[in-house]
Formats: sequence, structure tokens, C-alpha cells
Amino acid sequence: MKKALILVLCLALCLSMFGCGTKDKMLPADEKGPAAENASTETPEPTPTPAPTPSPYIEPELTPAGAVLFDGKELPSGSFSDNGIRYVKLSEAVEAIGAQLDHQDESEVFEFDWRLGRVTLKAEDTAVNYLGSDMEMEAPAIHCSAQNDLYVPVKSFCDAVQIGYLYDEEFDTIYCTPASGNWELPEGYDVPVLMYHCIDWSPNPNANLMVDPPTFEKQLQYLNENGYTTIFFEDLWNIENIEKPVIITADDGYQDNFLYMLPLLEQYQCKATVFIVCDSMGETPTLHMSAEQAKQMGESEYVSIQSHTMSHTNLDTLSYESQQQEMEKSKLYITRLTGKEPMTLCYPSGSENADTQTMLNDYYRFGIKMFREYGSLDNTYNTSDDSGLVYRFFVEKQTPLSVFGEWVAHRNEGSKNYTS
Repeated sequence: MKKALILVLCLALCLSMFGCGTKDKMLPADEKGPAAENASTETPEPTPTPAPTPSPYIEPELTPAGAVLFDGKELPSGSFSDNGIRYVKLSEAVEAIGAQLDHQDESEVFEFDWRLGRVTLKAEDTAVNYLGSDMEMEAPAIHCSAQNDLYVPVKSFCDAVQIGYLYDEEFDTIYCTPASGNWELPEGYDVPVLMYHCIDWSPNPNANLMVDPPTFEKQLQYLNENGYTTIFFEDLWNIENIEKPVIITADDGYQDNFLYMLPLLEQYQCKATVFIVCDSMGETPTLHMSAEQAKQMGESEYVSIQSHTMSHTNLDTLSYESQQQEMEKSKLYITRLTGKEPMTLCYPSGSENADTQTMLNDYYRFGIKMFREYGSLDNTYNTSDDSGLVYRFFVEKQTPLSVFGEWVAHRNEGSKNYTS
């Protein structure tokens, strides 16, 4: 009996222990306690945030400096200075000269098409490749990682791609002008150059300096109808690709050039070079244009403002130093007025001497005369001629349209654009 009682107690104890161990497993999920729930759920490991990839370029610390104009357009960022060297943003300079900068993300190579070739630069490199040649800059191009751009040393960059550079110390302004650069002039091409003065009605029938607007209009119509292309002197870099070129010039900067000549040029889409006498450009127009009128003419795509000296004094009567002042001061005046450095000087009354020719290339690319002999076909300019002695055909009030046609049609035998 005692043994049976012990056996029953042992069996009860076993059943009790079995129930305690399985209670939680038998409860529905929503009846389990918080402790049990926490015990069965694993806490996920946090995903680490990847460290940023460091840029291979160090953002340059350049000091903002003075204004910069490329082809008359002011760059938004101006210039920057580092160790005495002036830099500009390549993208802004390229856009101002009408080109398109090509650059792939993460690439160190920057390229653009310019005139007759491709320009290539690399970050942290001093070489500029243009027209198949490497030219060295005074300092390396600096990568600007924030804008995916380059800072380039402006003076030596301009030299490398044949753009003129002029620094105006008084106003701390840099002018970069493609026309005044050291581009190569193709030789052997004939280009007739026409000389005008006033485009106005004259009360004096003998005033041959004046060509009335209707006559001038007929001459422009003649050029257009006969397939001529009017160009500036600064277009001569591309003369190999221009058919039947003609250069129209007007001396002295008379107000009628603004009032009557400019509208006709724009109407017929013809180009003309106007040589201004800088001392005659006052605040208000008189016989000559005002400075503001000259500036407006220079803003037209059909007019190039160039130099006729400061005072219109015959250069061959002046000392070397005085001639130098006439050239230097007129260049700076026109550059400040138009935003573009002039590259052509018209000698007052065609006067010049050995001193003039010696210093001309220090300030200008071309020197313009009047004529060898009035009406002679020998006045036709050829790009192989001395660029300091460019002769012209003098268009007068009484010049017949037939004679005008002979002048512009003439090509010297042997010229590269000769047609029989």
C-alpha cells in the first residue's frame, strides 16, 4: 500500500514539471507576455553609412581680382589672383568667344573648337594644344571641382590660342580680344579696300568726300547682288574660306556714319570699319559722333571701331615719342569705349614715315594708307603686301557704279583668289 502511494506521488510530480516547461509554448501568440516576446525577437545590426569618397582635387584658394572682358563681354566671375598670376574660369572665357566647352565628368581633359582647330587642356598641366602644337602657360590649369571647371592663367592662355591681351592698370581691367591676337595671316589673297568719309547729302556739289545715302545704298546693293562678302580686317585670318571679299572703311568718325551709314549697313547686312579720331568723340555729337554713338556703332555686328589716332595730326610731322603717344592713347581709348582692343590704325591723310613703321606692330596689326594713284587697280590690297601699308580705293561722290564695280572685281593675276 505504501509503495503504491509513493508511485502515485512521483507520477503527479512528473506531470506538474511537464506542464511548467510547456506552458508558454501552448499559449497563443497574443497571450504571451512582453518578456517572452522580447526574448524571441533578434535586434537587427545597423547598416553602416559609407564614408564619402574624397575628391582627388583640392579646391583652390584664389583671391578675387579685377574685371575681365573677352571679346567685349565681361566675365561673370571676373579674375582671380594667385602668386601674382591672374586666372579666369575656362568655361566663362570659352562661352564669351562663342565656343562650346567639351568635358566629361571625372575627366581631366577640357576641349573646344576655336577658329581653324581644336584646343585641348588638362587639369594640373601647363600645356595648351592648339593647331597641333603644345604651348606652355606660365602656370598649370587648376581644377575647380565644385563647378567641374578649370582656372587658367589668362595671359598665357590667350597667347596660346592667339587672342590679344591688354591690361588696363588704372582700372585693373583685362581685355582679351580675339581680333588683336597673334593669328597667322594667310598670304596671297586679293582684298579690295574701299575708302569713304561722309555718308550724307552735301550742299556743295564739289564736296567729293560726301557720298549721299542713296548712292551708298546702290553700292551695297551691287555688292550683295554680285556675291561679294564684306569683311573686317579682323576676319582676314579666315580669308582662305571667303569668296569675293571686300573691306569697306570710313575715315574720321563723322556723325552721319551713325545717322545714315549704320542703318544701311544693318539693312543690307554689310560690314564696315570706322576709323575714329578719339579727341573728336565728345559727350554731344557735332560734326563727329559722340562717344556714346561710337560705342553704339561698335556694338553692332556690322561695324568695327578702329583708330585714326588721337588728334588726326599727320604722323610724319611728329617726333617718335609723339607718334607713340598717338598710337598708345588711341588704342587705350577705343578699348575702354568698346571693350575690344583695336588692331588697325588708319594714318591721318595717309601720312607715315620710318618711325611709324618701326613702332606700328607694338600697337596695331595693320596700317592703312589712302591710295597709290587715284583709281588705279594697283590699289588692290594683297595679303602678301606689307600689312603696314594697306592701300585703298577712294570712293567719291561722283564715282560711277561701273567704276566701283571694276575696283571690287579686280584680282591680280597670281593671287590665290584670282579669277579670269
